[in-house]
Amino acid sequence: MKTHSLFLLIFMILVTACAPQSAATLAPMPAFTKTPLATITLDPTQTLEPTPVPTNTVAPTPTASATSTPFIGQVTIEHAQIVYYDITGSTENELRKSMDMLRPKDPFWDFRPVDAYTAWHISWNWPGYGTDTCDLTAAVISYEIKVTIPRWTPPANASPNLIAKWEKYIQILELHEKGHVNNVVNNFPNVQTAIRNATCATADVAGSKALLEISRLDSTYDNETQHGATQGAIFP
Repeated sequence: MKTHSLFLLIFMILVTACAPQSAATLAPMPAFTKTPLATITLDPTQTLEPTPVPTNTVAPTPTASATSTPFIGQVTIEHAQIVYYDITGSTENELRKSMDMLRPKDPFWDFRPVDAYTAWHISWNWPGYGTDTCDLTAAVISYEIKVTIPRWTPPANASPNLIAKWEKYIQILELHEKGHVNNVVNNFPNVQTAIRNATCATADVAGSKALLEISRLDSTYDNETQHGATQGAIFP
């Protein structure tokens, strides 16, 4: 059976209080793990309600400066893989500077640097794909979600107040990104419905329109929360 996948990566972003950085001051985006992403697949024998999947977390990478102190802000978001980028510092300004150097840029928002984002893609396939005699009732649709977020292991001289402030910030980032993940999880079944209600000639277009609707919901969510700022996603 011919395999077909349509990938749509939508990067969700969070604004911060810092001034925009020039491209020359930004380090390259951290490399992602090759560990398989958390995936949920619907087939013809399943209902449209996604099956819960345990969160996959990228293991910390040992470094020369690593200590026995655990990192602050363990993130768990159901249906999503968590990918961390490690920052360093013992003051608010040092943490902010480290994030500014390591955080990725969002190509869908004028390549602005962002502290955290959610990326997702949805793929589909069905028997007889690309033919006039396809079987859309047997269409299989799946999605993958990845949330990238900063991680900090406090040094011995980090103040309790800074640790508490950072932990609160990570909790708010997690809350905002959960909103984006929920947009995918809650509306993912609509993609399957759109495809199965289409014809062999229009199924791809129908599925793409359903994807655009999820993207629109994400944009609305970011506009309403100002990319997390109204939820408190500002550091320091």
